[in-house]
Amino acid sequence: MKALILLAAAAFAQGSLPPMPNEPPRVDRPQASLTADKPAEIFLSVKLPKGWRLHPDQIFMYRVAQTTGDVRLDPRKRKGMLKSPKFPIRVPFTPPGGPSEVMLQVAFYYCPSGSLEGCKAYSRYFLFPVVGAAKEKTRKVSLTVEPD
Repeated sequence: MKALILLAAAAFAQGSLPPMPNEPPRVDRPQASLTADKPAEIFLSVKLPKGWRLHPDQIFMYRVAQTTGDVRLDPRKRKGMLKSPKFPIRVPFTPPGGPSEVMLQVAFYYCPSGSLEGCKAYSRYFLFPVVGAAKEKTRKVSLTVEPD
């Protein structure tokens, strides 16, 4: 949360950007069945409305904000603050056998193409319920973020 607050404060200080929400909304994703105790990934992409782009001077931020169950994460890959992200971004984790959850937070600014006027702030939590099973072969969960 501190990274998001710093991101919002730095962008807002520049004057023309709206503040990031203090408490972003949460979007519950459908349950995914993944291979238990094997590396898996969330494939994170962004699809902006036609005529919009990511703000070229602001950071794209993502982080695993919370987990339940015995989800294993590499602390070095748990979050990212990227100036020019290349999609899809792969967020690795290892689900345990049985039920668990991964909550991913995403925050960025996007603007009309060719202008830095009228930019919008976007921040959400995405909750991924996961069931790990030894017989399951899937190791990938896709998330395409589509702001209004």
